Amino acid sequence: MRLASFEGGFGRVEGDALIPKGESLVDYLRTGETSEGKPLALKDVSLIVPVPSPGKIICVGLNYIDHAAESGMDAPTTPVIFTKFANSVVGPDETVFVPPAARNVDYEGELGVVIGRRARDVHT
Repeated sequence: MRLASFEGGFGRVEGDALIPKGESLVDYLRTGETSEGKPLALKDVSLIVPVPSPGKIICVGLNYIDHAAESGMDAPTTPVIFTKFANSVVGPDETVFVPPAARNVDYEGELGVVIGRRARDVHT
């Protein structure tokens, strides 16, 4: 299921349509409670940051061999964990601002996972 946040709520993406499901994606993930609205044309909806105020952003770097190789680094033997600030997340088609003092900026991001309930010892 593809979910997206938009100005006014969140919904399920089906083809070229967005089916409104409620006001808050995070509340839906926490409670499972939802309501379904009339389909909206996806092209007429302003998509926003998927989770507007994430509590934590935990990242894993150099998580595949090709990425390590293209970075000129050896593949790590243990996960490379780092964090990002909540204001580093942008929505679709928004500009990513890179500070002038930034060095070695990496452009990749493949996966976002949202855990909407308390979690402990999460494993794959």
